[in-house]
Amino acid sequence: FGHGTFMANLIAGGKVPGSRHALGVAPGARVHVVKVADNEGNASLFSLLVGLNWVAARADTMSVANLAFGTDRPMDAYGPDPLNVATEWLRAAGVTVVVAAGNTSGEVSDPGFAPGALTVGAADLTSRHASVADFSGAGIVAGIQKPDLVASGVSLLSLVAPDSLIATQHPESRTNSGLYRGSGTSEATAVVTGLAALFVAAHPDASTTDVKSSLRAAASGLDDERAGQGLARAAGAVSDRAGDGEEGFNPDVWMTGALVGDGFTTADWMADLGASWFGDAQVAADWSSARWSSARWSSARWSAADWSSTRWRSARWSTTDWASAKWRSARWSSSSWTSARWSSTRWRSARWSSARWSSVRWSGAGS
Repeated sequence: FGHGTFMANLIAGGKVPGSRHALGVAPGARVHVVKVADNEGNASLFSLLVGLNWVAARADTMSVANLAFGTDRPMDAYGPDPLNVATEWLRAAGVTVVVAAGNTSGEVSDPGFAPGALTVGAADLTSRHASVADFSGAGIVAGIQKPDLVASGVSLLSLVAPDSLIATQHPESRTNSGLYRGSGTSEATAVVTGLAALFVAAHPDASTTDVKSSLRAAASGLDDERAGQGLARAAGAVSDRAGDGEEGFNPDVWMTGALVGDGFTTADWMADLGASWFGDAQVAADWSSARWSSARWSSARWSAADWSSTRWRSARWSTTDWASAKWRSARWSSSSWTSARWSSTRWRSARWSSARWSSVRWSGAGS
């Protein structure tokens, strides 16, 4: 597809072959590629959870996770769901999780609104004065201001394979240098992921809270609440001056948007989420709408075998938060995940409108 390659090079690209250019905030970092989408950019909740679980199982060899994707919040309010809870568990395992705020102004995407995530918005540095990009997501999440900070996310240069879908569908994004130009909170997230990698390299004993707090403290202020603590910069020392941003968290408000709880039935789950949540998984960048047709999200991907009770056992989702009584096999039965529920009418192309996935952000204009 090209999205992951573009981000990986922003994080740790190194010298560009055949030129004097170099890429990457932390070129000495080792990058583990965890493929959760197909070659056309299609992902699913299941693939994302499997990917997060794969990283969590190897947390002793991983320091930072770059999650340059997002989906709309599943309920009217921000709250816990399998995707952002998996993100929180990944952080609890010792991995700093850097997540895109999303490209919808006035909203924060999932799992970017996870309280423990280091959530990143996009800044526009193409003019004399830095500002928050007009598309950058922001909001108050159960008393917490998101994003935590912003980083350059407009017209960034990076590399993709010339035969990747992004390169072939957006030839205008290629510059004379052979690099490609892209915009989005994904790009900003990659920049901050590189900064987190540099900080961990300098402070190998730093906790995930240390990393998050220190990067927040190092940010330079912008006169815009959508910027959180401000424009990201390299953090030289461990600091809690700005805190981890979670001090104002209100668990009661958070739980009003929960996907589990007394009286929440399988019918409620499917009625509320079948079209609005699972139908909006996306990378937090701007691609064209042509490839997001309803045929790509067929019912075959969501079989009962994948969502059996053995996959959601209480050992993985601790009994305190995700009790087996709430995630019992009766809720994830074949009747819940039938083809009727995941029909093409739910995954219609209208959801992937060109307004959100326009080619404008992948232009070749500028220097």
